[in-house]
Amino acid sequence: MNEKPSIICLTPTKNEDWILERFLTCASIWADHIILCDQQSTDQTLTIASRFPKVSVIHNNRPDFDETAMRAMLLQEARKISGKKLLVSLDADELLSANWENSTEWTTMMNAAPGTAFGIRIVNFTPDLSQYFTSEAFYPIAYLDDGTTPLGGGKLHSTRLPSYKSIVHLNDIRFLHFSLMDIERTLSKNRWYMCYEKIVNNRNAVSIARQYNHLNFLKNLSTELPLQPPNPKWMEGYKKRGIDLTSFQKQNEYFWDRKVLQYFDQYGTKRFRGLDIWYYDWSKIASHKIRNERRWSDKIITRYFRFSSLKKRYLRFPYKAIDWILNKMNY
Repeated sequence: MNEKPSIICLTPTKNEDWILERFLTCASIWADHIILCDQQSTDQTLTIASRFPKVSVIHNNRPDFDETAMRAMLLQEARKISGKKLLVSLDADELLSANWENSTEWTTMMNAAPGTAFGIRIVNFTPDLSQYFTSEAFYPIAYLDDGTTPLGGGKLHSTRLPSYKSIVHLNDIRFLHFSLMDIERTLSKNRWYMCYEKIVNNRNAVSIARQYNHLNFLKNLSTELPLQPPNPKWMEGYKKRGIDLTSFQKQNEYFWDRKVLQYFDQYGTKRFRGLDIWYYDWSKIASHKIRNERRWSDKIITRYFRFSSLKKRYLRFPYKAIDWILNKMNY
């Protein structure tokens, strides 16, 4: 008989107390082990984690942000567990859809050969969970570990799992994404992403806008994206167990914005004047006046980025021509 794999959930954390208890409650239903790699949380993340017997915590105390290094720590810790292993890589604001327990795809995952990855489609919920949007992509977030293959990727948006020998696309099981329940939190993280890309990867404002500007329309989802009602079976199994999927702990301030203020102090605001981060009132959280060094031309170009991002207009002429000119200017 095939050895049944241990199911190991791998999750990075950084100040996730807004949603962590719900995540760990749901993950504890299907996972044999949950490994958290905590990145110096300053909220109640570790306190919440200590209440769940399946959870073990490792600590990433690196001063710099390196997603590949963090996920390598999770992989290394998981491989200390003996026997066959199914690795499932989820963030704290994500869940496996509750229909996993009645799906034949779950059996497929259990019986796969080592080195097999599983591509799962994402369900991005609107804030009230009444609708969702998705893409045609299958994200590899589960993997029958072969014990040898290393991770790949860069410091930001790295791969979650080792390189796979083969991939099976799942159509029934989904992974549910709840980040938009707190839109302000997601926007805060997006502002930090933009600044990080400017500093660490030295990207220009055009390339940053094309990757991140779409998130600045989160409050206008119905006009930007095709929305549809979710399949009830994706959440029914959790609701029947009395798990509340609708509430979360609202925060007044987000640590990513504090990180951005540190960038302003270290590099000056001029370096970030082309980024679409200035809709946020930085003075309300700063201990000193934030100098806005944007020129009138920067404001016009930022508006252009926003307008051309609507419905991905930038993929059409003449926006592509304007982008080409701005890229030549290394704007």
